[in-house]
Amino acid sequence: MTPAAHRLCLWMGPVLTLMYLSGFIFLAKFAPIPPPNIAADQLVAWLSGHKTSYQLGCLLMLVAGGLLAPWGASLSIWTWKTESRFPVIFAAEIASLAAATALFVIIAIFWGLASYRVGQISPEITQMLFDAGWFLFLWVGPPFYLWAFFFGLGILWNPPAHQMFPRWIGFFTMASALCWSMGVMMVFFRSGPTTFAGMLPTWIPLGDFFTWMVLVSILGFRAIRLQTRMCREEDGPGLGVYAPRWDDPIEEPGWVIRGAALLTETPRNEVDFAAEALRTERV
Repeated sequence: MTPAAHRLCLWMGPVLTLMYLSGFIFLAKFAPIPPPNIAADQLVAWLSGHKTSYQLGCLLMLVAGGLLAPWGASLSIWTWKTESRFPVIFAAEIASLAAATALFVIIAIFWGLASYRVGQISPEITQMLFDAGWFLFLWVGPPFYLWAFFFGLGILWNPPAHQMFPRWIGFFTMASALCWSMGVMMVFFRSGPTTFAGMLPTWIPLGDFFTWMVLVSILGFRAIRLQTRMCREEDGPGLGVYAPRWDDPIEEPGWVIRGAALLTETPRNEVDFAAEALRTERV
């Protein structure tokens, strides 16, 4: 992987932020959000009044949701880089990120469904689909909260001498995940600041999320610059992590560890590996 590829994936975070907020606020016109106690007929009239703009906003949010995967991968790779032979935290991050991306995309689908036959079907059905979008928006977060928790944990558990991110961003990430989880309270209320149209479940977590995303992206670019400088300062041949030269030698390691056995040479195939392991056990 080169710095250009890493930066390209990391840029998906700021692009996601711009696209999602543009679709959410300016096209779908979710500022202010129609409250859950609005009459079904009023909701239909609101959707019909800007149907095309609303649908374009849903489409923009749909596309933006898919950008979560490359952006999250560009950050999770730092966890993989710092873990040992069993990168369990990295594996947990990737699994959580895949689930979060799939769910993040589905949100806009339900909002789009609410407008597809608006005015042609029962207003109550339109309202139900609209509500379903908000339930998804505020209730499908746990996989991403888990990803954020493991990302922050990977930063905090990394030895200080090898940290590419400052430790405070690890604590801030975990605190932000708690802030985002306030959205689950909306199921208990249909009026006031604790509904899906209110400050506590939606606007405060939303502001915190995109602020955190931009901040982590900035620190991610800083980490790439640091890693690039470290690779340029490496002594000896070695490929490093970034920007290998075409004349860099590709050398296989002289030993590998399997279980409790230390093999003196890298096995050429599975048969060699089994034979070497058997000889080691007999000794």
